[in-house]
Amino acid sequence: CISIVPDIIIVGAETLLETNFIENCTKAGLKCIAPEKQLAQLETSKYFTRKFLRDNNLNKFNPKFDIITKLTCLDNIIYNYIKFVIKLDGLAGGKGVFVQDDHFHSRNDGIKIINNKLNSSEILIEEKLEGEEFSLFTLSDGYHFYHLPPVKDYKRAYDNDMGPNTGGMGSIMEDFDFLNKNDIIECEELNTSILNKIRDKYNKPYIGILYGSFMKTNNNKIKLIEFNCRFGDSEVYNLLNCIETDLSLIFKHMVEGTLNNVDIK
Repeated sequence: CISIVPDIIIVGAETLLETNFIENCTKAGLKCIAPEKQLAQLETSKYFTRKFLRDNNLNKFNPKFDIITKLTCLDNIIYNYIKFVIKLDGLAGGKGVFVQDDHFHSRNDGIKIINNKLNSSEILIEEKLEGEEFSLFTLSDGYHFYHLPPVKDYKRAYDNDMGPNTGGMGSIMEDFDFLNKNDIIECEELNTSILNKIRDKYNKPYIGILYGSFMKTNNNKIKLIEFNCRFGDSEVYNLLNCIETDLSLIFKHMVEGTLNNVDIK
């Protein structure tokens, strides 16, 4: 990057987010569409995000959760959950989440997974949520934000969603009968709040994309599944196809701190 001197660097690889790559580029005078390492913990540490929401009066968007370490008495925690999800705390290339009834069935099977994975990572235990998932992407120059329309990713393989979860079997972008206007506003307000609060915490602007993966639960609550700090998964194809403003112009405004309206068809 230093030898090429690009106008803008767009970071797509999650592994770069947990290095000092963006900081080093910034020190060299290069502009990046990606948050620095501390801010990118929203993606690179699942426990960081859960705790960040809890500590900033946003806990209503969290499921019930606990962190498991080698020193944790597992029995004191695991029996507080009817059904649960196991998440490796750090990046795992999309392979770090195990959902009861999908990847394991009994509580004992879940305990075996936890014990097998504890050597390599701390583990997050969350209650299993039931409902419809969707995503909402927000563009940020650190101080101004633009929310893109919601989009729904289909993760399960095979017809009629009969197969296991995957990295994405495709996605759609249309009026969703399970979402209403207030749901969308609530997600936009959460993304805005997170971007403001993490900037204030580390005194650094978040320049890039905040990709919130959400669930509208069966009891009509909005819950955060996870954040990503970049474009990702199949949803981005829908979004890029509906953005009419030149993408390079959007990125230019983001790194200059002048992000404004984006034309969406």
